Amino acid sequence: MDRSFLLSERPVSVDVAMARFLLRLLLFFLAGCQLFGADPPVFHRANFLGLIVGKATTKDLEQRVGKPRETSLDQAGTLWLYYTNIGPIKGKVEVIAVAKTGVIKSIVLYPEDGILFGQLTAYFGPNYRIVLYSFDTCLDDGGS
Repeated sequence: MDRSFLLSERPVSVDVAMARFLLRLLLFFLAGCQLFGADPPVFHRANFLGLIVGKATTKDLEQRVGKPRETSLDQAGTLWLYYTNIGPIKGKVEVIAVAKTGVIKSIVLYPEDGILFGQLTAYFGPNYRIVLYSFDTCLDDGGS
């Protein structure tokens, strides 16, 4: 059985052809890593009013901006704090924290209508990710 085939003008064995193919494939993938960047983007913890999400506590927040207009505690042990117009961007702010420790897990800003995109990026910086949500605010009123 002849284990060679014609790649150019001279016959090459299947083993040599496979080695060349694998080498080319490896070089292709290595070049791809260089072209598209081998390092993934680095994301840092959110910083709102100097408070780092995951480190700051509700006490730290209250020292900065005062008591929330409303709080609630769910059965899972999550504490929800609601503020209005704190920080440089006007709107509602929802803070979610672990009730036992007070550590802030999330801060959600709902900007007022009329806030310009440029105002938001001027405050939060150019490294942003646009996420669009559709909110239904009538769920608490018996809606579905």
